[in-house]
Amino acid sequence: MTALLVALGGASGAVVRYVLDQRVQRARDSAFPWGTLAVNVLGSALLGLVTGWSVSGTGGEAVRALLGVGLCGALTTFSSHC
Repeated sequence: MTALLVALGGASGAVVRYVLDQRVQRARDSAFPWGTLAVNVLGSALLGLVTGWSVSGTGGEAVRALLGVGLCGALTTFSSHC
């Protein structure tokens, strides 16, 4: 079950990263990878929130697997540049 949650979160995170990266980069006329910076900052902040939620005892193993490992992992590492 945990592997399935990680895979589902990872697939979602990869799609979110691609879409956000493309939109931010298209909005900026610059060679600097603003889209990559934006998704990495967003993913790191989200991982901090998920970790705090898990440490407080509210979130369980399923939340950590789906959001922390899967979604945030793919959001902050999947390369979307051609």
